[in-house]
Amino acid sequence: AGYGRTPDEFNPSTASNPLWLALACTLPAPAPATLEDAVAQHLHRAVADLGVPVQIVLDALKWARAGMELRHLQGVVIMKGGTAEVTERIVERLKPMLTAEAGVWTLGSVLRSCAGPPWCPRAPGAKRMLAEYFLTLEGADRAEAAHHLMNIHDVNRLLEVITQWPAFYHLLETRRADLRTYCRVCGYSTVRAKLVASTAGVADSLLRDHKVGVFLSELGEFAVAREFLLRA
Repeated sequence: AGYGRTPDEFNPSTASNPLWLALACTLPAPAPATLEDAVAQHLHRAVADLGVPVQIVLDALKWARAGMELRHLQGVVIMKGGTAEVTERIVERLKPMLTAEAGVWTLGSVLRSCAGPPWCPRAPGAKRMLAEYFLTLEGADRAEAAHHLMNIHDVNRLLEVITQWPAFYHLLETRRADLRTYCRVCGYSTVRAKLVASTAGVADSLLRDHKVGVFLSELGEFAVAREFLLRA
C-alpha cells in the first residue's frame, strides 16, 4: 500500500522522527502533521485494506501476557474467521510499529498508546478471545490460557488448566510466581484437592508427586505435601 514517496519530499525538521518518516512514505499527500496523525492514517488504511483482522491482531498484541508468536496470531485470526495469509500481511503492514524478539511480536511504544479508539476501534471481548484461543491448544501452549482466564475472572476453568499436568509443569518450571498467584485466586485448598485427584493412579507419577509435593509445601499445604513427597 506504499506511495513510493521519498524522504526528500518532506520538511527535514518534520522528518527527523524515523517512525514518522517510515509511515509518511507509505501515505498519500499531504504529509501527516504529527506522529500520531501518521499512526492514525496508517491504521485506518490497514483496516480499510485488510478488514477486521487488523483489530483482532492489535487486540491480541495489546492483551497478550508477553507478546505473541506469529503462529498464535494466525490461530486467533483463523478462530475469528480470518486466514493465516491475511495475518502475515497485517504483521508486515504494522511492522514499523511493532517490535520482535526471538519470533515474539509485541506492540511498539507508539501503538501501546495509539492502538485503540479513535485510531482503530476495539474488537469486543478481546480478553475472552485470547482465553478461548489458548484453551484450544495442548501442553505448554495451553498454559497461556491461565493468564487470560484470571483476567476474565473465570476461576473454574483457571483451576482446570493449572491442575492439568502439562500446563502445571510448564508453569512450575517457567512461571512459578504466576502459578502461585493463580493458586491463590482459585484457593489453595481447592487446588490441593484437584492436584490430589489428578495425580491419583497416574503411571508416571513419581516426577509428578515430587514436583507437586515441593510446590504444595511452598503454598503451606505441608501435610498433603508430605504425602506426595513420601510417595516420590
